[in-house]
Amino acid sequence: MRGNKPSSTSSVFSNKCVGILLVFAAILSCARYLSRLPSLTTSPSSESQDKQSLRLGTSQTNKNNIELLQSSVGSIPYYHCPGTKNDLVLLHGSKFTKEDWRTSGILGSFCGQDDLSVTALDLSVRATHTELQAILTDLENKGRLRLPVSAIVTPSASGFTMVDWLGAANPDSSALLNFTKGWVPVASGSVMTAPDQLLTTWRSSMSRLMVLAVHGDQDKGGKISSSRLKQIMDAKVVELPGRHPCYLDSPDAFVSTVLEHIIRLV
Repeated sequence: MRGNKPSSTSSVFSNKCVGILLVFAAILSCARYLSRLPSLTTSPSSESQDKQSLRLGTSQTNKNNIELLQSSVGSIPYYHCPGTKNDLVLLHGSKFTKEDWRTSGILGSFCGQDDLSVTALDLSVRATHTELQAILTDLENKGRLRLPVSAIVTPSASGFTMVDWLGAANPDSSALLNFTKGWVPVASGSVMTAPDQLLTTWRSSMSRLMVLAVHGDQDKGGKISSSRLKQIMDAKVVELPGRHPCYLDSPDAFVSTVLEHIIRLV
């Protein structure tokens, strides 16, 4: 019996080793399996995520599948796609950002025009015209656009920036025309705060500025502001199906309207 003890001890030790090896093998197998799954704790860099989302956003609507540039000028983020002839600048309303231009497909549709450069800015709706001037100048210096741009689109509250330009102590038509040939206010209620006399003065000195006033058929306030711009500034008025942000309700009609009435005429 004593002679069997070493054999018994060796057998126990051997069994323990086998058990440990089996556990280790199981852990290794699990690790290999988990490595094939998407990471739940880590994610690609924000830059990689941005590039991926931009490709997905543009490929749905952009016939050329142009990849958007995402950058910033000063502290203002922007999206940009290049073009060969015309330049369009998009601002946004108080409840929106430059992202809404992209997710709605509007940015991709504009970028699908070979001759059109487009820049969507995350500029505050309370920005002054001097702030916008500085940004446009900087973007031109960076080679992003050419001044004067074909048009500046100001949905809703972002119209304040252009109204601030209107309300400058001594409106300088030549200065504005050095920055833009056209203005597209979309239901911009801020035009209601500008005195008639000021708008009349601006109209006489800004006869070369093309104004396209757009509003939705369900937006009473937008209709009023468009009517005022037509009466005092001889604006071209277009009504689209939709609410206050009619460009989001009728994105295709909005794109074709801007291209037809502003971009193709300047």
